[in-house]
Amino acid sequence: MALENNALANNVKITKLKYGHTKCYLLHGTSKSLLIDTDSDREGENIAWSIMNQAKINLKQKTIKRLWINSLEKDAIRSGFKALKDGWAFYPKYQEAQTRQISDWLIGMIIYFVIKTKWGTRGILNWSRADANLVYGLSKGPGNQKL
Repeated sequence: MALENNALANNVKITKLKYGHTKCYLLHGTSKSLLIDTDSDREGENIAWSIMNQAKINLKQKTIKRLWINSLEKDAIRSGFKALKDGWAFYPKYQEAQTRQISDWLIGMIIYFVIKTKWGTRGILNWSRADANLVYGLSKGPGNQKL
């Protein structure tokens, strides 16, 4: 257990250090543009835009481009760099990810409050947005699980 805690502490330190370097570069770098090259999905956008927002970058002063590739083959990467997309076109994916993240947190808090109020703290229960449909279906009884 001590080794796991030590490894976790080291990972946290490394992550803070990497973020510090990234923030410093984003704020004080001379570049007028940014290239987002995280995973090309909702969570990848969430990571990139969250870092930029957390670093408090004036995004209106930067040109934001998006590398969009579906393969790590050399030709796909080359063609991706030749056809960089407007980064702002993917901002809605970030907003979607943020909405989902907040809703997951709110649902978790509400369910926790309901369970704690009804049953007290007799154990640790895990609940997520993904569990809601399952519980709803099971609550309908046998043969009535249509959602």
